[in-house]
Amino acid sequence: MLKSLPKGAVVRRDGLITRQATQPVHIDMVFVPGRSWESAMERAERFTPFTARSVLVDGVLRRRDEAVMRADFYGIGLFLTQGDAVEVVVPPSPFVRRRHTVAAWKFLEEIHRQLP
Repeated sequence: MLKSLPKGAVVRRDGLITRQATQPVHIDMVFVPGRSWESAMERAERFTPFTARSVLVDGVLRRRDEAVMRADFYGIGLFLTQGDAVEVVVPPSPFVRRRHTVAAWKFLEEIHRQLP
């Protein structure tokens, strides 16, 4: 079975076989749309272990001070859209990978699978 793998897929050294795998894609950021910042931020939190997050709120930003405080505290970018205009209310914090996980790998493979 190992002989059928593509060249460079594994390394054999000292009786051990190590899989040489790279991530299929790199996701810089997710943008979660929403009519309310609360629901959009809640959905954006799901991506915390995987990438930087931002929310796009369409229309008027209710309770702006609270939205800004929460977005800044959690590192979620907050963008306000009105028509064709986009206002960056809070810039997103950069993503820092703390460790490699099966869930993160599966997330990237799922995104890769959906690409044309």
